[in-house]
Amino acid sequence: MKQENGSKKRISKVISVLIAILVWIFVIYSENPSLDVKLSAIDVQLVNEAALLNKNLMVVDKNSISDASIVIRGKRQDLISVMGNISASIDLSQISEAGVYRLQPVFDIPSNAVYISKRNTRYIEITVEEMAEKSIPITINQKNADKNKSFIVESIPENSTITVKGTYEDIQSIDHASISIDASSMTQTNSERYSYALEDENNSEILPLNEIISDETILVKNNVYEKISLDVVLSIPSDIDNKYTVELISQDVDKVDVGIKSEEGRAVQSITNSNEFNDITPGTNKYELKLIQPDGIYLPAESQYITVELEVFEKEEKTLEVPLNVKNSENKTYTLQNNTVQVSISGPKEKLTSDNISAELDLDAVSGTGEQTVSVKPSTSEKDITIEDTEVFVNVIIEE
Repeated sequence: MKQENGSKKRISKVISVLIAILVWIFVIYSENPSLDVKLSAIDVQLVNEAALLNKNLMVVDKNSISDASIVIRGKRQDLISVMGNISASIDLSQISEAGVYRLQPVFDIPSNAVYISKRNTRYIEITVEEMAEKSIPITINQKNADKNKSFIVESIPENSTITVKGTYEDIQSIDHASISIDASSMTQTNSERYSYALEDENNSEILPLNEIISDETILVKNNVYEKISLDVVLSIPSDIDNKYTVELISQDVDKVDVGIKSEEGRAVQSITNSNEFNDITPGTNKYELKLIQPDGIYLPAESQYITVELEVFEKEEKTLEVPLNVKNSENKTYTLQNNTVQVSISGPKEKLTSDNISAELDLDAVSGTGEQTVSVKPSTSEKDITIEDTEVFVNVIIEE
């Protein structure tokens, strides 16, 4: 009997607790009492940052600025209405020099019925530094130019450089601003604004820790020209040709695509290299040569250089005794004062032999009899040998 009474008492207590909870919930929701609510992770906005930039100052390490926290008080329904709409800000207009500052945030609560009962965050620490400035060149990377079969595009930025501002650590590694332009479908000259990437000297994009201040876009004019292909012809400057014998072994580019800028360009048949041969030396070596852009022709930057492999011999000069070959189909009777002629030649040392030079006396072209002085023209089949004496003379006696 006592056990039954104990069980009834326990059940009665549980029911009493449940009834109390229900009554409390009813009171809470029906009476709308005042409550305290703690808000954390309130994002802090920077106000009047433009005024700071005008003083050549900037806030650094913005990502490290801590969030704000407060406790607000108000009726339940009023609290619910402002949740997610409370903001915090810091006014930067009074800062005039670089340094570390502890500034009091201002909280904006969009309701007069809700107020701050406690400021967990009284100050926010920010770091201000002087801005560094740098002028960097603008580079343009054309994509899919080879897919444009009829036209070639010359992209020219409005300015050759752009100015960037930021912390010294951020901008010191910036080498240039890179614009990417798709030339595959361009058929008419146009001007457009393009966004760009900041890159280092290895053409890798730089992701700065702090804000970089510069123009958002760059104006570029795209000149569209008719595309043609021209032969690339190697030219050896005279000063090198006089000193060396040069033989072309290989050439990486035989033709280049160019644009026709004017009618003058239509008369151009080929493109050749400039006279700037750097550090040419005897032996077999590779050389990078810059091509000359003829008038009326647009030659893209990526096609302005060719690589050639040359075999170079230092020229020597030598005078040889060359045997005379006599052409005498009419079987004339003759007497030569000398059976050889002296010929001055130049070229690779190992090729300067009489075996590589010929001298022919053509008696069929000689009329009359008696002693005569006849011109002989030496020749060679070796293209890297130069005959200095274009003609020599011999005395011959032709009998009657």
